[in-house]
Amino acid sequence: MNSYEQGKKVRRAAAVIYLLIMAVIVGGTYIAQQDKNSAEKESQVRVVPDKERVVFSVNEVIQE
Repeated sequence: MNSYEQGKKVRRAAAVIYLLIMAVIVGGTYIAQQDKNSAEKESQVRVVPDKERVVFSVNEVIQE
């Protein structure tokens, strides 16, 4: 092989490696954003209490 063909192979390999690295970065960013959004939604849901206490008198507390 002459030097041009060898250089062409190296450039193609470098391009493939670059694309793989970029795919990992973009994919990781997307997954992290999805996790962040789902965590925010879960924290908003947790703010609302499941059961509220109702106090009728000082001595009596009823949970629904």
